[in-house]
Amino acid sequence: MNLKLFGKNAVIYVIGSIGLRAASFLLIPLYTYSLSISDYGLLITLLLTIQVMIVFMGLGTRTGFMRFAAEYETKNLMGHLLGSSVLINIVGGLILSGVSILFLIPFFQAVLHSGHVSEYIILTCGAAMSQCLCIHILAYYRAKNEGLKFMLASGSAPVLLILMNLVFLLILHQGVKGALMAQIITYGGLWLLVSLNVFSKIGVGISIQLISKLLRFSLPLVFVMSGDLITDASAMYLLSYFGSLEDVAIYSLGYKIAQIAIVAFILPFQLAYEPFIYANINTPGIRLTIAKLLTYLMVGFAFVALIIVFVSRELLSIIAPPEYFSAYLVIFLILPGIAFRGIYYIGESLLYIEKKTYVTGSIVTVFTILSVGLNYLLIPLYGRYGVIVVFNLTLMCTAVLLLILGMKTFPIPLEGKRLVISGILLVLFLLLVFLLRETYAHIFYSIIPLIACFSVVFLYFSSFFDKTEKFAIREIIYRIRGPVRP
Repeated sequence: MNLKLFGKNAVIYVIGSIGLRAASFLLIPLYTYSLSISDYGLLITLLLTIQVMIVFMGLGTRTGFMRFAAEYETKNLMGHLLGSSVLINIVGGLILSGVSILFLIPFFQAVLHSGHVSEYIILTCGAAMSQCLCIHILAYYRAKNEGLKFMLASGSAPVLLILMNLVFLLILHQGVKGALMAQIITYGGLWLLVSLNVFSKIGVGISIQLISKLLRFSLPLVFVMSGDLITDASAMYLLSYFGSLEDVAIYSLGYKIAQIAIVAFILPFQLAYEPFIYANINTPGIRLTIAKLLTYLMVGFAFVALIIVFVSRELLSIIAPPEYFSAYLVIFLILPGIAFRGIYYIGESLLYIEKKTYVTGSIVTVFTILSVGLNYLLIPLYGRYGVIVVFNLTLMCTAVLLLILGMKTFPIPLEGKRLVISGILLVLFLLLVFLLRETYAHIFYSIIPLIACFSVVFLYFSSFFDKTEKFAIREIIYRIRGPVRP
């Protein structure tokens, strides 16, 4: 069990995952300034629909591939495992595309406030399928712990996606349809290139037995992986239906900025955490290691959230016109719920260690249905603030319940005191920035960094970290300082 390897891969995945998703943030100014606010709301709704479709097209096989990769590599059958899982993705994509085009047009006509949505849906299905296949093939590099290759491959996606959007939006003036076509070209092209590289090395094979095994493990994960996406999608559909696409645009912008915490911090943690834990299930001390990783995740999230709300005051005025500025409050209100995403992943992994995917699937399904019902009740009354209440409530309850059941399955010694301190730190940081958000710039940009620095010093010199952890922190600092010394 090598925590240094975990840390190294986590850092690489920070760069890689940011690269893979950076375009969605870098493209915000292009979208908000080249599209009307209603068209931006339309595009956001379709992009969220793509994310839901990706889950149902992939049928959870990406996680299944990760779970069995080490086992089948030792059998020299990695090509069969990857080939079988890719086939499942392709068949799932074709089936879902057919259902969407043949049966869901009336639904999208009502939600999108338009009678001409057929082209949008066809392009949406194409974008979902290309992205599904691309993300799946990149999982091979994660399974092999080839973090650098993952970073290089995923880092090319935002560059190409931005270029394609510039062509379709600014030169060809294709609007929402152009943005969807850019997705298809980018992710479809990357999938083809990486597939040629990977399969030329490991070969390709199809196994009916493997397909059956993957589906038995992975199908329950469809409910797990789609739960929060269905919650988000249903919220957007209902917000558009009861409100307007403008409401969708404002809420989505704030939500997207808040999600920087997931892309830049929580997701890289998960990408490194999954293969690390599954490869060390029987290693002595793994339970304590998981507990410590949860603590590090939560205290780190408090500082990441502080940075996001601190920077967002000026960031919003740069990336969007003034009519979007009410999205700033959305960022504050969404971040506490996002903090529980880390707890969610830990609880989920404890259940997966014992292959109890059906437990996670059942819990997520129940809360997903509950969220749809609550959104239906609260959105007509409170608009986007009803969406925020439902998001936080369902995610917090799901995460806590998964952790409780996960600890009954695979107990870990939770560090309660340190977790409470991390939570208090998060709340205090958000309150501080919120109270100072309308002060003069010299006050805002001096007090908050000082308090952040004081918090770091306090945590280090208090009893929050033990001697081993403090030594590791000093070692990291020395390594960072070393390359910049003259």
